[in-house]
Amino acid sequence: MRGMIPHHSGALAMCAVLLNTAAHGKTVDPALTTMCTDGVEPSQTDEIAEMEAWLTSRNRSVTAPCAGSTGMKGCGELTAWSSIQFERANMAMHMGMS
Repeated sequence: MRGMIPHHSGALAMCAVLLNTAAHGKTVDPALTTMCTDGVEPSQTDEIAEMEAWLTSRNRSVTAPCAGSTGMKGCGELTAWSSIQFERANMAMHMGMS
């Protein structure tokens, strides 16, 4: 969950760059501006709040790394099937974004 908060925050940061670009007089597709202001910003903000509430409800720190953190690889039981699948999905996502 802690790993998803920065992911969603990244979407907000990308929209901030787009909206800042438009604010500096550069041409931006109005559909992208609308997507950010009407879709991405409200949905990601709400989802971040939900994830933070979920962590808080379980007495988990929202900002502290979890025990056993290994940086980009995550934390916890990294040999578990689900951890391996999360890592694969994460790496595919980052490759696609780059």
